[in-house]
Amino acid sequence: MASNVRKKQEEENNLKTLREIVALLHNKHCFDCNQRGPTYVNMMIGSFVCTACSGLLRGLNPPHRVKSISMASFSNDEMEFIKSRGNEFCRKVWLGLYDGRIPMDVDTKDEGRMKDLMCQRYEKKRWYVHPTDSLFEECRRMNTVGRQQQTSHNAKPLSSLVAGLPHVSNYNPVCLFVFEEFFSILFF
Repeated sequence: MASNVRKKQEEENNLKTLREIVALLHNKHCFDCNQRGPTYVNMMIGSFVCTACSGLLRGLNPPHRVKSISMASFSNDEMEFIKSRGNEFCRKVWLGLYDGRIPMDVDTKDEGRMKDLMCQRYEKKRWYVHPTDSLFEECRRMNTVGRQQQTSHNAKPLSSLVAGLPHVSNYNPVCLFVFEEFFSILFF
């Protein structure tokens, strides 16, 4: 009996903490389509997503595991995972190399386009940057309840992520393509 009460209390505390994390500025919008008020957690990467995107994520290869914020219960291990992630973490990892050439503001009703963007992001890892330990710690601090920090909804440019590269103001698109292909071979 005591263990049931303790488990129930633990679930309530986890749900309260989860709702507080979702209420933080950087988690208030769907990571994939930017719709306000995400209702699911993508347990594969730790982002907060809307209902439409959660369905599309389940259809990717491999399927992403998504859980409803209001209907599911979360273990302590899952809560630790969520606390160390969030939309800002995912933005820095999954959109770390995003350069703005492909528009991300797609109408959610265009399911084919949304699925294509998700395929580029998660299956092909087109803009992926491997996370560092410091990034995990930074995001854990950002998701600590009561510490709302203003964060940008835009990914950082490649030049701020890759130190030591020369700045090129007028680049040749063919050279940029070769550079991207070279990086994809090295890191993926």
